[in-house]
Amino acid sequence: MRFPLLLAVALLATSTLSSAQTTRLVPAEFATIQEAIDASGAGDEILVSGGTYPEALEIDGVASLTLRGKGKVIVDAAAAEAAAVIHVSASTAVTLMRLTLRGGDGHGVHATASTDLLISRCRVEDLGGDGIRVDDSTGVTIERNRVNDVGGTGIALSSGLVETTDDSVVERNQVLRPGAHGLSLHGADNMLLRNRVTRSQGDGIVLEGDVETTGNLVDRNRVVDAVARGMVVAGVLNTVDRLKVMSAGELGAQVDGDQNLLDRCKFVRPGGAGISLTGTGHTVQRGRVVRAGATGIICTADTTVIQRNRISRPGDDGIFHDAADGSVVENRVTKPLQDGVDCDLNSTGNLFQKNKVLRAEDNGFEVTGSGNEFNKNRARRSGSFDLQELDQGGEPNVFTGNTFKEENHI
Repeated sequence: MRFPLLLAVALLATSTLSSAQTTRLVPAEFATIQEAIDASGAGDEILVSGGTYPEALEIDGVASLTLRGKGKVIVDAAAAEAAAVIHVSASTAVTLMRLTLRGGDGHGVHATASTDLLISRCRVEDLGGDGIRVDDSTGVTIERNRVNDVGGTGIALSSGLVETTDDSVVERNQVLRPGAHGLSLHGADNMLLRNRVTRSQGDGIVLEGDVETTGNLVDRNRVVDAVARGMVVAGVLNTVDRLKVMSAGELGAQVDGDQNLLDRCKFVRPGGAGISLTGTGHTVQRGRVVRAGATGIICTADTTVIQRNRISRPGDDGIFHDAADGSVVENRVTKPLQDGVDCDLNSTGNLFQKNKVLRAEDNGFEVTGSGNEFNKNRARRSGSFDLQELDQGGEPNVFTGNTFKEENHI
């Protein structure tokens, strides 16, 4: 008699699971998407057929819901006067997929105080706010979306807030012509991977905040024609790897905070300097700066390492250094319009080693700082001197094993 009993229990369990995971069809079963959301329970899927739906959607306090478009699904909130086309709040495991969101002065998607969200293969366009905005949330994935012609930032994670968004992934999205920044992030342990930002009216990619913005990875992203800066890094212990910035209107990258890393990044034709370093303890390595409108790399950050970078044809100095207790090692500067390496007045206690400067319009190395060590550097065919040292007093600089044809010590 045990077999029929076990079979009955199994059938009951299967029936319960089936009833808990229902697919709801719009418009076949529900006239609006919001009606389907209101009727759904945990684990349900809402499948929306192609068409234009003039509504704004609210997903509040939901656990495990999938909203998926089939065909070209447009959710247009132009007449709704809502803060967002889709607002997700206090929810878990919500998926938004294959939807086009447009219209109104609000955001495309605005998620707050939520976890484990997935926003995938959506298109957000022609609205006044941010394209996709996630605040005070964790475990969010935003992938393969296209955001264009929005009034605010393309994709924003807790931007401008005290609260943070953490442990999230923003991957393979395209952001075109946002009215503010392309991507903006405030939080910890997030990953921005292989995104492309084009013609942002603000900065291309921004990591904002203080010590709470930490442990983030920005890898293989591309920024083209940003009106302001290509990349902005604040916070602590963040990594930017293989970033490519083309034709930023201002700086290629602004790095502040503490102990941030730029590795294998390329900056081509920024309107201002290629890289500007403030704060302390950063590392910039294996990068390229090509035809910067001003200096290639500006460093006023103490205990910073600048190594194995290539700087060609900057509009001012190749490297301008005005900080203490760092190192400038194995960099190559070609055809700067001013000095190749400018070691300025506040530059002290640094190591300059195995750097090469070719065809500087002014001096190959200009040294005003004190107490630095210059070891095995080389300058050739400088317009003025390969080395010019301007003695300002203080501890003397030490020069060993350098190759300078023309020197001038004042």
